[in-house]
Amino acid sequence: MKKSKKAITIIVSLTIVIATVISLFVVNSQTNIFASDKTKYNLGVEAMNSSNWDNAIELFTDLDYADSNELLEKCVKEKGMNENADYKFLESISTSILKRYAKSKDDDGLESCVDYELQMLEKYRYELFYDNRLKELSTHYLEGLDMEKESITLPKGEQQLKKYEGTSIRFNTLKSLTDEYGLLKNNNEYMSEYYAKAEQQEKEYEMLKTIETDLHKQLGDDLEVVYVDETTYRISFHNHTDYTFNMLMGFTFYDENGTIIDTTEEYYKNIKGNTKYNLDFYFPLNAERFDYYTEEYFD
Repeated sequence: MKKSKKAITIIVSLTIVIATVISLFVVNSQTNIFASDKTKYNLGVEAMNSSNWDNAIELFTDLDYADSNELLEKCVKEKGMNENADYKFLESISTSILKRYAKSKDDDGLESCVDYELQMLEKYRYELFYDNRLKELSTHYLEGLDMEKESITLPKGEQQLKKYEGTSIRFNTLKSLTDEYGLLKNNNEYMSEYYAKAEQQEKEYEMLKTIETDLHKQLGDDLEVVYVDETTYRISFHNHTDYTFNMLMGFTFYDENGTIIDTTEEYYKNIKGNTKYNLDFYFPLNAERFDYYTEEYFD
């Protein structure tokens, strides 16, 4: 039996209507999904800005919308750093640095400054950090403090290099903390006194190592001392380095029984690189022998 033309028209019309309804349903569903994702995203951002890390992480998880994946990663890190020692360390070291700088301006000695910082930061040797890089930097900074502390206990002549090494490590660690974590980046005093001088501190440490290696080869046990007059003797050496420095020589004099009879310090300025020098020093009449040490400085 043949379908009438009218029946065919009705079937086609129904098909079109059904297809339209399905299409509208799909579009509406996609719109609702889009609206739902946007709502979750906005709620997640709100939670993140309120430091509600758990809620933000829950909202951003499995949400593929805008930069939600990056924000999820940020929230996980922030949660970890807040719940572990990370931010407490950054707060403590900010306080210790500014306090140490204030103490140094009040002419507090190295030992007092180092002891204060160790008192503030010692506990972080044993604390858990979320951020492994921050833990590494905290360890480096404490190593620098340890070296400065150790330098105080060393014999004169050995103190300077150890102190410079510790200070170089401290300054370069602080620079990394500022570059990577924003430590005190808005504090002008810190930026000019610490951050800006990190490279110079490292350079001076390397210079001092070179100078001391050169001097110790010449001013060791085979030191040649030349008589000038009854109370003056002379030491000769050659500055083989390219660096200009100032040098303090401290002398301890003993009589024939090994009793200390005098101590003196001689300060020699502007010792230029690649130049030979004769250094005269006072020698007591009744002295039989002497010990000495050197310390090098830069202007």
